[in-house]
Amino acid sequence: MSELPSVIVKDLLVLKGYKWDIQPLEDWQIFIGKQSISLNRCITIYDVGGLAPNPRWLLDEPSLQIKVRGNPNDYSVAWQKSKEVSDIILGIPSYDTVAGTRVNHINAIGDVAFTGWDDSERPEFTFNFRMIIEPPTNANTNRQPL
Repeated sequence: MSELPSVIVKDLLVLKGYKWDIQPLEDWQIFIGKQSISLNRCITIYDVGGLAPNPRWLLDEPSLQIKVRGNPNDYSVAWQKSKEVSDIILGIPSYDTVAGTRVNHINAIGDVAFTGWDDSERPEFTFNFRMIIEPPTNANTNRQPL
């Protein structure tokens, strides 16, 4: 079974000290697919599609979007955190995940962009990445490993 690209990136950030699945919520905690309502400073990773999977080879190019939200009226700190997270992910050397997915590349699609203020005056920034991955082979695929 394939891993969610958001989980792959979450695992990269956790290795760098970011928090995941902590109660009570902590500063700059990671969420997948749904942003925290109450936590001001958070990082949310969304799976947003990507290029069509290769029909012959086990080679996928999924995309993801990351949203960083800061404290109310704290634009510069939220922007800095966005750049920090982007730098951790961008250009990471190829590696194999624990689940057997080969991560070949993680490329930026554009740069960090300010997307506005939420209803609580918290600044939000987004940035997007495209991954090139080789999922592990399985009995349910007609595609061949590289």
